[in-house]
Amino acid sequence: MEMTEKERQEILGRYFNEDHSRLIEIPSKLKRKRVVLEELIKQFEKEQSYSEQEVNQVLKTFHGDYALIRRLLVEQKYMNRTKDGKHYWVRTG
Repeated sequence: MEMTEKERQEILGRYFNEDHSRLIEIPSKLKRKRVVLEELIKQFEKEQSYSEQEVNQVLKTFHGDYALIRRLLVEQKYMNRTKDGKHYWVRTG
């Protein structure tokens, strides 16, 4: 996904509020969705395991549909989870 920093910032500016504390809308286009997910994954430590409730709590501060965002983070390979869905962690590499 080739993109300039300016394009990336424009996407973030469109979908987040001014201080990036709330996600206004979940983009429908994959390219834009990935930029948003890349921003959200920064809220999680790479070497830490999270319960589903902990992931929800973090994502809830950004958007009401935290379950959709959690699923997108897994589907787009930003996070891994155990088969039972009880533990999540940031995917590296």
